[in-house]
Parts: sequence; C-alpha cells; structure tokens
Amino acid sequence: MKFFKLMRGRCIPVNYITIVNVLGAFSAPTALMIRGMPLHENIVLNGFESDDYVKHSLITMYAKCGDLNSSNYIFSSLLDKNPVTWNAMVAANARHGDRENALKLFIEMQRAGVDLDQFSFSAALAASANLAILDEGQQLHGLATKLGFDSYLYVTNATMDMYGKCGELDDALKMLPKPIVISRLSWNILISAFARHGSFHKAKETFHDMLRL
Repeated sequence: MKFFKLMRGRCIPVNYITIVNVLGAFSAPTALMIRGMPLHENIVLNGFESDDYVKHSLITMYAKCGDLNSSNYIFSSLLDKNPVTWNAMVAANARHGDRENALKLFIEMQRAGVDLDQFSFSAALAASANLAILDEGQQLHGLATKLGFDSYLYVTNATMDMYGKCGELDDALKMLPKPIVISRLSWNILISAFARHGSFHKAKETFHDMLRL
C-alpha cells in the first residue's frame, strides 16, 4: 500500500497488476474500511473494475475482510460471469464462512455451462470438507476424476482433506501422492486427519515418515 501511494504521489501510472497486488494485502475489517473501500472507489473512477482479475480480487478482498455480502453483491451484479469470477465466488464462500452457498454456486456454475477446472473443484471440495458432507464430497471427487482433474495437487489435497474430515481415513490415504511429489500440505492434511479421529499413533508414524523423506 505504501508503494501504491508513492506511485500515485509521483504520478506513475498503475495497471491491473498493481491493483490486484494491493487488493490482496487487505485481510481485516479495519483495513477494508480504511483502505479497501476507498481503493475500490478509485478503481471504479479509473475504469479498472471491468478487468476480470480486478473483479476476482475485489470479491476475494471483501470475503477475506469478513464482508461476504459485498462479495456476493459484486458477483451478482456482473453481467458477464466467466470462470475466473465464478471460481473467486465459490472460493470466497468456501473459505470465509458460507460453505453451503459455495456448493450451491458450484452447482449453478455447472448448470450455466461454465468450464470447471482444478480451482473450481478444490474450492467445492474444501466446502464439503468443512461441512463434513461425505456424499457431496464423493460426488465431487467422482466428477473431478471423470473430467481429469483428480491428478492436480490442489484437487488431491482438497479431496484428502474432505475424506479426512469425514472420517474416511482409508480413502484419504489412497489419495496421498507418490513420495517424490508429496507436498508438506499433503502430509499435514493426513496427520491432522489421523489426530482428529483419535489415531494418534498413526499420526505420529506419519509425521516421522514425513521427516524421513
């Protein structure tokens, strides 16, 4: 934000990349009131609001700052909703409180004929995980596999987390990538799943397995 003010003070032109990076810095209600909303006004005045990535960042900023209503309002007011804005809205709801709405939006996205991708599935699976809805999660996993997205790391981790939070530890283990490509996040998801469901010895074993690789 300091550099953004410096750029404006020196009349250095800004572009959508600058705006997206500045919006990503806001994550608290106080920051929204003091900086985020005035910046949104500046974005509108300078014509950046039409950029897809700026729309995505505005939706995400309001959600991160606890204002999902504004995120939903921005999304609903868009005449031309593309995969980027759909994914931003599903993720905003999934990560910041309204998981049921995230799943509803994912279904609407399908019905609207919008192309799904790894980000669509990872956000919807995260919503299922936090709601601990196994049936919905299994359907999402099946669809992701059918469309060829199950091998993407974001989807793999989200699927593992969903099975883990639903208590399906064997299915979570099946999703663990090959040792050469296992990320720290994958290990942490598995360890948390074991610990959450009382398998503390297995959680400890998995932790030591992670350290050995």
